[in-house]
Amino acid sequence: MTLFRFFYGNTLTDNFFFGHTITNTNCKTYECEDSWGGNSLGSDEIRKKILVMDDEDMVGDIACQMLDYLGFDTVHVLDGQAAILEFQTQKDNGKPFDAVIMDLTIPGGMGGKEAVTAILAIDAAAKVFVSSGYSTDPAMVRFEEYGFAGAIVKPFDLAAIQEILARLV
Repeated sequence: MTLFRFFYGNTLTDNFFFGHTITNTNCKTYECEDSWGGNSLGSDEIRKKILVMDDEDMVGDIACQMLDYLGFDTVHVLDGQAAILEFQTQKDNGKPFDAVIMDLTIPGGMGGKEAVTAILAIDAAAKVFVSSGYSTDPAMVRFEEYGFAGAIVKPFDLAAIQEILARLV
């Protein structure tokens, strides 16, 4: 496995990213290689679908790449309003999401804390996960009280995502 290191905001963080080069104005360009060998989830069954909501394109793209590597299909949206619309549309079309991963806060927009209520109103059995770099935020610590099925701390960690999704999806 190749570890990808980049600047996230003003903080240097580590993350996993397979088979791509990333360029960002806040960081250098890094080449990454996939040395794992294969998907560990969903390889012998119909791929499950996950909705990823994050206002940062690079973070959302990395999450989608990681989930794709784990054997999931993904759709990335930028805010809570778009997540609610996409969730409803896919459910109406008979292709519901198996899980949703939502960024806790979206500056100037609807974050996961607000959007989870609407998602659960559409489907009370929806598995919605909150994600944030603010690991001590009450919604991350007591995620069940806010309607979430689990919490995923940023920066995303492939093993942590695999573990939580394997248990609940």
